[in-house]
Parts: sequence; structure tokens; C-alpha cells
Amino acid sequence: MSLRSDHFAPIGLWVLLSLGCTPGPRADLASTGAEPLAMDGLPMPCTLVSVVDGDTLSLTCNGQPTRVRLHCIDAPEMGQGAWGRASRDHLAAAIPRTLVVVPVPTAWGFRDRFGRIVGEVLVPDETRRNLGLAQVAAGQAVVYPKYCREERYFWVEAVARSAGSGVWREVGRHQTPWRWRHRG
Repeated sequence: MSLRSDHFAPIGLWVLLSLGCTPGPRADLASTGAEPLAMDGLPMPCTLVSVVDGDTLSLTCNGQPTRVRLHCIDAPEMGQGAWGRASRDHLAAAIPRTLVVVPVPTAWGFRDRFGRIVGEVLVPDETRRNLGLAQVAAGQAVVYPKYCREERYFWVEAVARSAGSGVWREVGRHQTPWRWRHRG
């Protein structure tokens, strides 16, 4: 029995789709050996510098200092006291030194209005954990509906809410950080 490479392409595509991944716009190009840039929308290997808060990381990506905002989520702000500290500390405890950032398109390219790269941050081990989803699952962040259209985030939030995890233990502005920021 001869196995041809064209038999593996549909299987590989099925595996990517089942994992929630889709090939990027340049998936058909051979590697040039150069490190990918955020503006390309390609995954970037990064090293942790610090956890700024429950949804923002300071990283070094491709040798450059980079601020990354976790896609689809909003965490309590540090000014929200114990809620903000708990969110930041939970992310800091879960994050390894080496990460992969997959930039997500926004109205500002692959950045937010503050210039941070917006992306899904993945742990490059056998778990391939999505740290944004992990924050939502633990109740340490909520889905930011203004910037998220991905059902999986809303589903994970519903599970965390029904379990009373993290911010869902008690009602308050920590469940809507965007409203707290614009409290006037």
C-alpha cells in the first residue's frame, strides 16, 4: 500500500479545524527562515517579561519588546482592588516563560487602539492551552462582547458563571471591567 502526500492534506486540514485552527493567509508559502512579524498575522514565539494584569502581557517577541492584549477577554482592572490582583496573579501562576502569540485581526491591523498586539496566547507544550480561555474558565476574566464574536469564549464564560467561579462568586462591576473604566 502506497501512501501519497495528497492523502494527508485532508487529514491535516481536518485536524487543524477540529482544534479550532485555520490556515493563515500565507499558509501555502514556504518558510523564508525569517522570523514572522505581528503584521503578518503569523504565530510568534515569545518570552515572558511580566504579567501586567489579567489580560495584558509584556513579552519579547522576535527580539522586540511587545505588549500583548489577550483576545476576546477583559479582566478586572488593577484599580479594582482584590479582583484585579486575583486576575493578574492567576494568569502569572499559569503562564510559562515561553509562549506562542497568534495575532488576531482588529480594526487597527493586529493591534488595539493602544498599540498592543491583540492575540491568542498559547502554551507551546502538549496541552496547547489558550491562556485567554483559561482566564475565562477560571472566572478571572470575562468575555469582552464588543470585541469578541467567538462562541467558544461565551460558552466557557457560561460554564464559569454557572459554577460561580472567580468574578461570578458575587455580583459587581468586576464582571464588567469596561463599565468600571468608564464610570464617570
